Amino acid sequence: MLLKMAILSMLKRPKRTILIVLAVALSVFVMEFVSGWIEGMRDRMNRQIVEESAHILVERTERVESLDPLETKDYIADPGSVAERLSADARVRRVERVTPFGALVLAGSKSLPMRMVGVERDTGFFAQVPRGRLEGSFPPSGPGIAISRKALDLLGASYSARLIVLVEDAYGMPSYRELPVTCVFATDSTDFDTSTAFIDAGTASEILGTGYSAELWLRLGNPEDAEAVRDSALAFLAGRDCVARTWKDLQGGLLVMIRYMDLFMLVINVFVLIVAATVITNAILMNVFEKQKEYGTLRAIGMKRRDQAFLVLAEGAAQGLAGAALGAVLALPVVLFLKANGLPIGEASRMLGGGDVMYFGTNPFSTLQNIGFGTLIAVAGSLYAAVFGTRATVVDALKNV
Repeated sequence: MLLKMAILSMLKRPKRTILIVLAVALSVFVMEFVSGWIEGMRDRMNRQIVEESAHILVERTERVESLDPLETKDYIADPGSVAERLSADARVRRVERVTPFGALVLAGSKSLPMRMVGVERDTGFFAQVPRGRLEGSFPPSGPGIAISRKALDLLGASYSARLIVLVEDAYGMPSYRELPVTCVFATDSTDFDTSTAFIDAGTASEILGTGYSAELWLRLGNPEDAEAVRDSALAFLAGRDCVARTWKDLQGGLLVMIRYMDLFMLVINVFVLIVAATVITNAILMNVFEKQKEYGTLRAIGMKRRDQAFLVLAEGAAQGLAGAALGAVLALPVVLFLKANGLPIGEASRMLGGGDVMYFGTNPFSTLQNIGFGTLIAVAGSLYAAVFGTRATVVDALKNV
């Protein structure tokens, strides 16, 4: 009976009900939008840590301490035996030789300084490149270069064009190779696309004049094992004047940003909840004021204070749940669209650790949490109004016209 009375009360004042429902819906929409944005950022950063880079990176001590991390010296001697020793650990899924070095890429009269990366032909890293492949195959098979569409545009070249890669070799002498473009890609980051290109490890050794590798990249079955794997290999690596750094050392900035994202989302949600709660509480209080005479009549014929409070709470809970569901229904298509197509915000996205396009993410737990928060603010506003409304005596309520 009380629930039926609460529903009839909402229908009796549709404008006030619509106002409360829309206020809750808007707050849930904003929270879901922010959650989708944060979730997309978190997915992007986790993908960068897990799929695109090493869980453990091994390199010479001198290279770590060098002011120029792309210097063509201080390479790991006999990288094959080092890789074999590291692969013996059951927690290690893959050990790969990677050789980054600085190069000047030339096409006719145009040139572009780039970070060239020598990779194995079956590389399991740099997942963003095959994901964004436009033409050709990655990794490069044989003598060839994988380069982005943006870099080719800057050089005035195209797929199948022949580019000159000019470097300073391991002996400090100029060295170059003319290589065909065998892969064209486009990722979501202009910075990466205009600064990084790839060749196979054999071609890199020929250009640099050394059979050594600059780095060994390790992928583990569980990234959380990185510190234990590193510690178990420390004695062996120290004997070869090598050091190992885990993904937590390499990606410390991203990890800090992920933690700050959670704090940022909390601050935004609290702000939205405070604003929405103010609007909702005022609207519910107006409802209670307008219905004081009705409540006085009901109290005069036997309704108890707790029944009056239940009426107000039931009405607020129904409005909150309806508004929260509406907000989620309106927000989810927007978030799913932005998850598939992204939101191009350029430099602002890059400053926050993303690419030129910000892709959103979805999390069922966050959606349910936002619906719960939306309902909760309506119930909280109703609770305040219920406490305030039940203070009036029957006589005072009947006098309130």
